[in-house]
Amino acid sequence: DTETCITIPNGLKTVFFLAYINVSHNQLKGEIPQGTQITGLPESSFEGNAGLCGFPLQEKDEEEEQVLSWKAVAIGYGLGVLLGLAIAQVIVSYKPEWLVKFIGPAKCRNR
Repeated sequence: DTETCITIPNGLKTVFFLAYINVSHNQLKGEIPQGTQITGLPESSFEGNAGLCGFPLQEKDEEEEQVLSWKAVAIGYGLGVLLGLAIAQVIVSYKPEWLVKFIGPAKCRNR
């Protein structure tokens, strides 16, 4: 699987007879040439090319990136709590005398 990345040629910006072009999902990279025909195309004509930038593409939404990072924090926190509870369960089940020392003998006898 060879991975080649191609840029959009600057010559396309001078083509005035071009009614429509769709270069989506072609592993293109670089800045989209700014010209009369190219910049008038819809954003969907360029989708699937992660390496492309410039108008008419929208800039990456920083808020969306922040949401993703908060999701990662929440997942990490949740997994950490679950792992901590699992370790505590193992320790208490194999070494109940540690629980007695920690809580106190009077509280453990009532149960």
